Amino acid sequence: MTLDEALVSVADCFDCQDGPATALGPGGEAYVTIVSGGVKPEGERLPQLYHSPEEAIFAWHEAVYAYASGRSLELTLRAGASLGGAACRASRSRPFLYWRSRPELEISTYETDPVSLRRIAYERPVYTVYSRLLITAAPPLERAA
Repeated sequence: MTLDEALVSVADCFDCQDGPATALGPGGEAYVTIVSGGVKPEGERLPQLYHSPEEAIFAWHEAVYAYASGRSLELTLRAGASLGGAACRASRSRPFLYWRSRPELEISTYETDPVSLRRIAYERPVYTVYSRLLITAAPPLERAA
């Protein structure tokens, strides 16, 4: 799966749009950081690094759906989807997905030791996909005139 294919799959399930460049999304809820392997709380290390771009993209794709399911959105997951992962179809109306930072494939060849701040080289490159987003069933708040 490529990142473009993963984005098409996500766009099939959610009403995707760019959100405001603020800490909160259009409905007043906080954005979350979703990386390959799951939600990354602020200030914490990445939950998982992958040895191929394809693994990292697939893990990010699954993490988006896990986050959406955890938000109790009324999603119906269809097994055997065309991209090999779970694809969804909203049972009523599609939830909103607001991008704060669209997904990017990141590559790293080293890690920084948190104590000594020295760089420690990996034997081979590792990959993750980074994004900041908000998935919500709530429509955006109306702005006062």
